[in-house]
Amino acid sequence: MNENKEKREFAQQLEQIAATLSQAVKSNEGRAFILIGTDIKDNKDGGSENVQGVIAVGGNGEQVIKGLANFFTEKQTAPLADEAMKLATLKKLSRLLGNE
Repeated sequence: MNENKEKREFAQQLEQIAATLSQAVKSNEGRAFILIGTDIKDNKDGGSENVQGVIAVGGNGEQVIKGLANFFTEKQTAPLADEAMKLATLKKLSRLLGNE
């Protein structure tokens, strides 16, 4: 997130949640979390979107990986994971080609 922009209330709330979760997993090797939140505001003047996001990961790395693996394979979330990976691939290609 661009630190020059004032954080909107939603992003602030997400950061508070991440801090709470970090404390909850701090002393337990069997716990982990992944928190992803975005707040997208369209500019009224037709300009590009104003996106603020919070991404936080905490706890045991092995547990994080297992959680991600479950996210990628569960019936409800696998389609989201597939679309996210397609978009991530396009973004990486765009960076490699110097288009971003």
